[in-house]
Amino acid sequence: MSPLRTLPLLLAILLASLPGCIKLPKPNWSHDAGESKMLSPARMAEDSVVLEVMFVYIAPQDNAADSALWQQLDETHLPIPLRQQLDANGIRAGLIGGSLPEPLLALMQDERNTTDLQQRAGNLATATENRMQRMQCRDGQPGRIVVSPSTHRQLAVVIVEGDYLRGHTFQQAQCLLGLRTYALGDGRARIHLIPEIHYGDATTQFVGQEGAWMLKSDRAVASFKDLELNHVLAPGQTLLLTTSPTAHGLGGSFFTDIQATSDTQILVLVRLAQTQQDDLFATDQGP
Repeated sequence: MSPLRTLPLLLAILLASLPGCIKLPKPNWSHDAGESKMLSPARMAEDSVVLEVMFVYIAPQDNAADSALWQQLDETHLPIPLRQQLDANGIRAGLIGGSLPEPLLALMQDERNTTDLQQRAGNLATATENRMQRMQCRDGQPGRIVVSPSTHRQLAVVIVEGDYLRGHTFQQAQCLLGLRTYALGDGRARIHLIPEIHYGDATTQFVGQEGAWMLKSDRAVASFKDLELNHVLAPGQTLLLTTSPTAHGLGGSFFTDIQATSDTQILVLVRLAQTQQDDLFATDQGP
């Protein structure tokens, strides 16, 4: 008898030798348990830093040296040499320790902030979401805060470097703040902000990243590292940046709305909302 013909007979004998019934265990499935796993909240990375960035448009007289706004802000949080360097280049920085001061809240209700300045159409834009963005950053990863609402067809700036002046002209320029954050583990975060001018046409180049090559399209960048702000913020604290009262130099170019029908300056508020890293219960990993 051929092997193919004996195969069904062997299978029949094998099945007959087995017990009459085999009880399979019932799966312990739970609809609720599966649903709870699917709906469990996503956890941010341990080095995540969440910032809230807001832009407030004000009249130049509201940004005067002795204005009510600056009487409520702390300008001593930065080292004196850095403050002098920033002032020489037309940049002013202040720290808000907690809730926003009343003079700032009043400026936020001004017509410059309750109408659609971006489109210049006069549409109401009373919602704060229209002028605030929430950013989630990772340790050391580069980010950008776009300051100028429009692109300068030609932007000429004079940079003060000690006793020397240096002039530059940029075509199709836009003013941004380069951003990096570092979570400190106690709820605070170190914030690095560097004024940058992105200009010219975008170019495409190969960039190495994590062992692979990627095509990246970007414009040329002029970074002013001598004006870098390196500051530690606690949750709820806000760093305010704007132009100096005389609106000169780099700060005058960064924080002036060139499309506004009247002289308008820009306040940039960077608030630390939260960090994810917490060293309180971290185990000692050794040296």
